[in-house]
Amino acid sequence: MVKKVLVSILLLLVTVVFAIAEDKMVAKVNGSPIYESEVNTVFAEILLKNGIAPSSVDFNNPQFKEIKEKILDQLIDREVLAQHSEKFAYKDIEEDINKKLSDLKSSFNNDKEYQDALKRNNLTEQELRNKIRKNILVRKQIDAIKSNIKVTEVEKKEFYNKNINKFKTTDSVHVKHIIILTGEKRSDADAKKLIDEVYNKLNKGESFEELAKKYSEDASAQKGGDLGFITKGKTVPEFEKVAFATETGKISKPFKSQFGYHILKVVENKKGKTLTYEEVKEQIAKLLADNKLEETIQNKIKEWRKSDKIEKYL
Repeated sequence: MVKKVLVSILLLLVTVVFAIAEDKMVAKVNGSPIYESEVNTVFAEILLKNGIAPSSVDFNNPQFKEIKEKILDQLIDREVLAQHSEKFAYKDIEEDINKKLSDLKSSFNNDKEYQDALKRNNLTEQELRNKIRKNILVRKQIDAIKSNIKVTEVEKKEFYNKNINKFKTTDSVHVKHIIILTGEKRSDADAKKLIDEVYNKLNKGESFEELAKKYSEDASAQKGGDLGFITKGKTVPEFEKVAFATETGKISKPFKSQFGYHILKVVENKKGKTLTYEEVKEQIAKLLADNKLEETIQNKIKEWRKSDKIEKYL
């Protein structure tokens, strides 16, 4: 679950400020504390990105110990980088801090809500300013490192040739549909009768999109039944079979799936292909640059850690 996300965590210096406060200190970097609430905030973001509601998880469950330890190590790295970013201080930094603080305050309905949030997190406004300052300086350091990173044409082509399978697309079809649900909502016979009525309207020239908005019973109805492009293996077999068998611009006959009765309209068919180097070279350049940035930051932090005093209590 925990992936290589150092750079994104390094930039969480402000976003972690208004986590649910817990006083337990889990680490210190040269005397600067890191609290369990910060670990839990990052953990919650990881859960959300994996489609899990943080409210459904007991953060104190021992099975999450390894994950939380990895997160803590990355938060320590963040603090190390922050402390070694002081050389990027500049004359207008106070103005930038004031603007960031003002923007943060404006996210609250009133000053009382803002002050209450500070109290819940055992923070003074000066401590908050210090966190904002760190975040700004970390960004400056990362930007400085990034500006020196170069990706050569040779490196891009080598990556493309070694990973060409990653640049193969599969057959896909852009479809719109109208679905009449079965089950608790209505009987199979009633659903079949209604889909046939809609099909007759289509045959008389009525708009597929307008009929989808009126009759279709899923979220795509608001978009005229548009489901975008689908690929094989991503939908139920009955739906996939009809979608890939229907000609571009044509409307299918009504058919049944486990969800109900459908009518499809095929907008476009795309055959799978291998993307050319020219089509993906910018994507490759960004990927390689990001990897180099991550590696450079890790190396710098590894070197700084040798002289820093780091204590862990988690």
